[in-house]
Amino acid sequence: MGLSESRGLGPGEAPSERQADEEDEAVAADPLLHMEARKGHCDTARQLLAQDPEALNSQDASGRTPLFWATEYRHESLVELLLAHGADPAVRDHEGNLCLHWAVYVGSPSIARMLLDAGSDVDALNGQGDSPLHLAAQERRYECLVLLLAHGAKVSLKNRAGRMALHCCKPSSPSWRALEAASARPPHPAERLLCRDISRGFEQVPIPCVNGVDQEPAPGAFLYVTQNLVSDSAVLPATGWGRSQHCECASSCSAPTCPCVERGLRSWYTPDGRLAPDAAGGTAEAGPIYECHMLCSCASSCPNRVAQRGLRTQLQLYRVPGKGWAVRTMQEVPRGAFLCQYFGELISSAEAAQREDAAYSFVVDMQAGPECCLDGRFYGSVGRFLNHSCQPNLLALPVVVGHEIPGIAFFSARAIQAGEELAFDYGERFWEAKGRRWACLCKSPGCRYRPSREGPTADAAAGDPGLGTSTSYPLRGFSRKSARSSPLKTAPRRSARPRRRPLR
Repeated sequence: MGLSESRGLGPGEAPSERQADEEDEAVAADPLLHMEARKGHCDTARQLLAQDPEALNSQDASGRTPLFWATEYRHESLVELLLAHGADPAVRDHEGNLCLHWAVYVGSPSIARMLLDAGSDVDALNGQGDSPLHLAAQERRYECLVLLLAHGAKVSLKNRAGRMALHCCKPSSPSWRALEAASARPPHPAERLLCRDISRGFEQVPIPCVNGVDQEPAPGAFLYVTQNLVSDSAVLPATGWGRSQHCECASSCSAPTCPCVERGLRSWYTPDGRLAPDAAGGTAEAGPIYECHMLCSCASSCPNRVAQRGLRTQLQLYRVPGKGWAVRTMQEVPRGAFLCQYFGELISSAEAAQREDAAYSFVVDMQAGPECCLDGRFYGSVGRFLNHSCQPNLLALPVVVGHEIPGIAFFSARAIQAGEELAFDYGERFWEAKGRRWACLCKSPGCRYRPSREGPTADAAAGDPGLGTSTSYPLRGFSRKSARSSPLKTAPRRSARPRRRPLR
């Protein structure tokens, strides 16, 4: 790819002294918009675009547009501005590189994400035959590498030297393990990228959706939310934000000095934001984790602020034969790491029992008040797609952030390898209520609810359970979609949904 300001150089080539002099002269002769793109001056670039719109996709002596220079110098705001004005991410420089190649080369996953969202080809080959995935492996750009894998980058592509991306990185490195896991998965020639981000940009990390199994489109009959919504039927505790317990810690919060940590009856988190080793085997019955919140005096970097920071791991929604939708991680996850939360509508138990489909319900044990449910059918997050496993790699724990209504957070119960499906145990109470109609398809060695000839068939199984006609709702955990007909297909249109108020 060359060094900064290197024109006409392929990956790994350094400019000679003569080339460097020629480049300096060429830079001085560049159009104004190209110069401002290197400097990252958004206001000036906006004025130049108003005066001369055709300069947006004009190419300089090396074949680069202003978008190339903004990308190389990692000017995220300017890249966003240029793309919003219609900059073409498909333009190639004289060495055949796309802007996406440069974004990966300089190690900017945020710019790479913007270019992918704008339609850049994830498998484009440059003049050296390198795809963006090759460059991510060569330059040890792990975050970019897992982003490309999540967007369906082909691991089997070879460059002119006959090397795949797997051969371009150090053996046993995180990048190598991620590529090895992607290479080991059964090939799906027809796997299609259905959606670049099911969260519509509301998560910090995009969640692509792929399908190589059937013709089912990306889930769309629900609204992706990153906070819980409250139904009129839910009875909220009397204690609101104004009377929430908070801390006045001047430094990092820890027991016994922090009242938030003390209220959780133990120190749940380590200083680096993971579940404490002796807490990784905890259960929801152990009580909620009380995180510091907006009324606390501690800094945003406080180790007792974990779930509220949101999704940080590259996940992918994908289709599994016989089970439907599932979620997998595209990168390695250490034990005790926070993965995601389960968001939905907070409804009363009575309303949950009256709803036709309880396939997305998750019980919330209120600390003060009647039991309620989080229903992710109409409003939900990536947590609604997590399947059941009798030997799960996720742990579901209640987390309270500033109010008395616990949310549901998922943490890794063990170290998770790249490419593994994420799943948690729906719980005994769930299977007591639903086990007569649904059977487990987790296929783990310790499966407790295997399909039998006398029991439910594999066509009505969890983690892809049938709808059923019973009005009872799961007493712990949640089930998901129908193996016969997805409840998403029969969900009312958004205009028909009852209005809900955000959970403040």
